Amino acid sequence: MVLLVSSIITLFNFSFLQPISAGTGTVIAITSLNNDVPRWGIDRVEVSGRAENGASGDTVTVDWGDSTTSVGIPGYDFVGKWGVQGTGPGQFNNPYDVAIDSSGNVYVTDSFNNRVQKFANDRSFITEWGSFGTGDGQFNDPAGIDIDSLGNVYVADFNNNRIDKFTSSGFFLGWEGKCSSGINCDSINQRSIGFTCTAETCVHSVNDFSTDGNGHLIHPNGLAVDKHDNVYVGEGGGPILRVQKFSSIGGVFLTQWDAGTGFIYVAADPTSDNIYVVDRGTSHVIKFDNTGNELLRWGEISNDIYNGGMVNPTGVAVDSRGHVFVSNSARNVVEEFSNSGALLSWIGTFGGSSENLWQEGEFNEPDGLALDSSDRLYVADSHNYRIQVFSNIPGSWRANHFYDASAVATNPHS
Repeated sequence: MVLLVSSIITLFNFSFLQPISAGTGTVIAITSLNNDVPRWGIDRVEVSGRAENGASGDTVTVDWGDSTTSVGIPGYDFVGKWGVQGTGPGQFNNPYDVAIDSSGNVYVTDSFNNRVQKFANDRSFITEWGSFGTGDGQFNDPAGIDIDSLGNVYVADFNNNRIDKFTSSGFFLGWEGKCSSGINCDSINQRSIGFTCTAETCVHSVNDFSTDGNGHLIHPNGLAVDKHDNVYVGEGGGPILRVQKFSSIGGVFLTQWDAGTGFIYVAADPTSDNIYVVDRGTSHVIKFDNTGNELLRWGEISNDIYNGGMVNPTGVAVDSRGHVFVSNSARNVVEEFSNSGALLSWIGTFGGSSENLWQEGEFNEPDGLALDSSDRLYVADSHNYRIQVFSNIPGSWRANHFYDASAVATNPHS
């Protein structure tokens, strides 16, 4: 939350400013010589000074020209990370999305390795499944992933144009998508009868894009399972840009709606029946009810992350408070919004090198997001080939760097 201040004082040291209005929590606002309004930033600190929170006594000290010094605001603390580039267990080649089951186990779509990896909640490797191909249990660029209340795992198999369903141990149960014939194929509508098709029971034409019928899937990338175990699929990689909904019982097609102009990413709100869609083409976050009626949208294509701007947003997730998290991939941050679209906070800055020297909280094109039962945030840091985890601890400090910062304000009444 950015506090409004009564005036902007251009000083080369920090000072308290009386806010015009104050919300909950303790927030530090930085004003800049280059801007007329308070703003957040991520850059070098070029000032010296000290500020103290009158309520808690917390202080921030910045040394002139010290690029390692950071100023913080309450937010998410780094918890841990795992992964390097490779093909072995616990290694990744473009981790695309992440999902967490009720036991805290973590599932990652390791996209370019065409597999799913499963980890315990202590980040230790458990198992993996998948290989390149069109057969049962094989993938061609797996993308979105989510888990139902029974522990079944659903994977958006992007270039195979289907949704694959597995047990929690990786046993293949079936796929949903277009088919031509077979005992588990609805040949009239040319789609599978739920998540039941296998190589033996359905004839599947992977590259047949001749129809956009309901239940047919063309390059599905986003996937979410709601609290009723309904499955939502975002199609955005081909000529069809929409969300399709399948029932919790049998995976029967229920409805579909248009959802954007680019890749479509989907998240279900655990606090309601609402569905959030991120449209990469417009950089919009769109809030729908569970039948596809649009309720709200926000966002724009902009580098101004301080006001909620986004460039190439990808992953989306919703926590137990209804807060919406979006991976702002091209800006290498994860932004946190209220369910009404107000920017609350963000995490991250760019970091990545061939020497594996990137630090915690640094991203290189973050993609999929997930939250566990404690609202710990998991980020698929795709081009750093790792998963990062952050914990929301009220009152903690989140590192941010600023350029030409000139004054600081805290809320002494929080």
